Amino acid sequence: MFNCLKMKPAQKVSLHIGVNKYDNAYYGGDISLSQCVYDAQRLGEYAARRGYRAKAIYDHNATLENFKSLMKEQADKLRKGDFLCVSDSSHGTYDDLFENGKTKRATAICLHDGILWDYEFRELLKAFRVGVTVIWISDCCFAESNWRFVRDPLPYNNAKARFVRLPEYPGIPMGATQGDKRQIRCKMFTYSSSNIYQVSYEDEKGGVFTTAMLNALEAEPNLTYHQLWRRTSEIIAPLYPQSPVFENVRAANFTGNRFLE
Repeated sequence: MFNCLKMKPAQKVSLHIGVNKYDNAYYGGDISLSQCVYDAQRLGEYAARRGYRAKAIYDHNATLENFKSLMKEQADKLRKGDFLCVSDSSHGTYDDLFENGKTKRATAICLHDGILWDYEFRELLKAFRVGVTVIWISDCCFAESNWRFVRDPLPYNNAKARFVRLPEYPGIPMGATQGDKRQIRCKMFTYSSSNIYQVSYEDEKGGVFTTAMLNALEAEPNLTYHQLWRRTSEIIAPLYPQSPVFENVRAANFTGNRFLE
């Protein structure tokens, strides 16, 4: 007789970051937002309903150390077939280096006590194994490449832009990080709330992108990864000058799968 080995069910984990309150000493003043924690709460509740073990870090707990530690913990635990969904609702920022007439741009998400640059986030992603699926949802300004020239963030229809000017910073090791995904081994689906030329907004309903995404899923629960991006974009287009971006790494054949599966 042959022993039948039971397949271990896939682990499904989610991490949701929401930062309304920031370290004034680091950022040089009060740059509070009002809807980011709400976004994280809603996305965490949705992921939990879809069978994910959801964890959230808000405001003073959403530190660089905590985020990096949680990402490294999951990189150590997750195996082929497992899923990790990570969302961030916060301010975003950027820095540009002009070299030989060309611009090299680094973007970043603003955690409570400091900035996580795109190349730093990429290093965290490199630790995930082949066969793990990571879903990255970013609702902040210049979101397109923060997992990789901006106008002043003026309000739009009374909505507030999620952008903060770069604080005094000793400089960063700039490189051509934008779009460099070659060393990421896991499968990734990435949703960015705006492109690199745009700010992202929040209004009285929450983050514009997060709200549109959840509304799309409520109306059509079985949307695929690609369909979710298209439907979210269609909801936002008549309301705000904000164009969500959908990308994938090693997952082009899976964009027709149901979102989070």
